[in-house]
Order: sequence, then C-alpha cells, then structure tokens
Amino acid sequence: MPGKKIYRWQKTYNTVLHESDRAKSLPLIECAIVELERRFAELGDKPATEVELKAIFKATSTLRQRLSRLQQPDSR
Repeated sequence: MPGKKIYRWQKTYNTVLHESDRAKSLPLIECAIVELERRFAELGDKPATEVELKAIFKATSTLRQRLSRLQQPDSR
C-alpha cells in the first residue's frame, strides 16, 4: 500500500515547521510561500486534488501565523 503523497512544496513547508531558530525561519518561510505561489500559478494547467487544496490552504495559514509571530518583537 503506497504511503501518503508528498507534494513538491511540502519539503520546504515541513522544514519550516521543524525550524526553531528565528534567524533561519524567515528565509524558509519566504521560500515556502514562493513555492506555494508557484503551485497556485500552475493550477490552471495542473489542477490540484481536493486533498492538496486543503493542504495548501492549511500551509498558507500556518505560514502567515509564523510570519506574524516572527515580525513581533522578541518577548524574551
């Protein structure tokens, strides 16, 4: 039985989820957003499944939240 499908953009997204260093997180988030935007641009020629669309929306929301937290002053 095949495993769960991993989409091209998910590798960078998953790296963002596991990165705890604030300095490294910002460029990774930016890269993940670019990859998601690239995938959105492809939707006309290569439609996404419902599962991928849900994953894209969840990833986009999560990245926005992390970006917002990174832009706040460090509360340490």
